[in-house]
Amino acid sequence: MGYWTDKAKDEGPQRAPAIPAGQHRLEILKIVYGKGAGENYQQFQTKAGDPQIMVVFRDKLEREAAEMFTLSDAAAFKIAKLLEAIGADLESMESDGITVEAFAEPQFANAQLVGRVLQAQVAYEEANGKHYAKITPAPAAKRTEPEKPAPTRKPSTKAWPPPEPAAEEDDIPL
Repeated sequence: MGYWTDKAKDEGPQRAPAIPAGQHRLEILKIVYGKGAGENYQQFQTKAGDPQIMVVFRDKLEREAAEMFTLSDAAAFKIAKLLEAIGADLESMESDGITVEAFAEPQFANAQLVGRVLQAQVAYEEANGKHYAKITPAPAAKRTEPEKPAPTRKPSTKAWPPPEPAAEEDDIPL
């Protein structure tokens, strides 16, 4: 068969199966910033003009779900919950002056998000005849200093090094 004959039989790119609704351990697979190519490329944005990114999640069975995140101050809570769930230090980000708009920069967003793992609840909603994933991250467990481990044996009451044996009365110099 030839190149074009094979392409005519091809069904095109296959979509990964969808992650079913429920609680899942997810990995952030990739971030999509827009659609189209070349002159037809359009960055995702809201009707109000705020930039958006699509975060694609994958489970251990390589099923996928995606959700849009609006990169505006009013919608920053949503990406903040995602960052918290992957264990990001939100206080350090704030003190470093990082705002939600920084995630519109692919190099920054990919470095911060892609490959990170979190627990999340996956649900689906329908709007305008389409099904959309709603991914609710579970907060990451708080990191605390481990308690001092309990001793494994009873501590010795003997002094170390042991004292010299006491001199006998006959050995006492006059």
